Amino acid sequence: MQILITGASGYIGQHLCQRLTDHHIQPVSLRQTPVEQLELQGIDTVIHLSALVHQPDAPASLYQQINHDQTLALAQAAKCAGVKQFIFFSTMAVYGGHGSLTHCEPLTETSPCQPDSPYGQSKYAAEQALTTLADDEFKLAIIRPPMVYGPNCPGNMTRLQQLVARLPLLPLGYNDNFRSVVALDNLLAMTFAIIEQQASGIFLPQDAKPVSIATLSRLLAQAQQRHRVFFAPPHWSLKLAARLHPRLTCSLFGSLSYDNRLSCQRLNFTPPLNTAQAIKQMCHSATGRYAETDQSDRNRP
Repeated sequence: MQILITGASGYIGQHLCQRLTDHHIQPVSLRQTPVEQLELQGIDTVIHLSALVHQPDAPASLYQQINHDQTLALAQAAKCAGVKQFIFFSTMAVYGGHGSLTHCEPLTETSPCQPDSPYGQSKYAAEQALTTLADDEFKLAIIRPPMVYGPNCPGNMTRLQQLVARLPLLPLGYNDNFRSVVALDNLLAMTFAIIEQQASGIFLPQDAKPVSIATLSRLLAQAQQRHRVFFAPPHWSLKLAARLHPRLTCSLFGSLSYDNRLSCQRLNFTPPLNTAQAIKQMCHSATGRYAETDQSDRNRP
């Protein structure tokens, strides 16, 4: 199969290129090669990863230009060239919000989308535009990942890993929230299933079940062989923190999770790794990096 991957130099794109060994891969940078210059004849599947992500200084118009306009132009060109399948990596941000400190039902493929950030809005707009192109000859698969983690991953999981590595006492013993996360291997495995089955529709990747911040933090401590003391902040303090720093507080202690049973049933898919295995794999890849902190840890109170 001939597969074109945009955003191939990114975290997910690099691993896709490395592991899709049974297919002929054409990596593309849309920064270097405009859509109109792409050679799409003979391509079976386009995997579109290229996007503008979480740039606080970027105007909404730039998100719209890259995440919507460029995506639609690529899909139109792909359809005209006879590409059979278009896989669009969207985001959990299309649903809006960063989590809730009160009980909330898990999100599904049919939950209403109310994006509240330029990133989420531009991605959802792209989803809607792409849907108008989909038909039996041009199959559209939309993947909405939550937080992705894995060896040498960028983003919040690495920051949490570093925090657990360096501090002996942490206010992360809170068990009353549920967050969806997805290990890189589980995300790639679902993507491979979508390719092999030429599947279409909306797909929600995640580990076998959502986890609390306490579970995640303890797994990180165990994988790094660190003895850490975790305590749960009282609920009133979380409400106060949410007024001062709503995004950070809800990201750590709020619930935001998927019920993805329908996605798994449609693909006959089971994530290959559980969260404990994936966390251990991630931390093992960072052993050398965190070995440097061992001596400074001994000097901390």
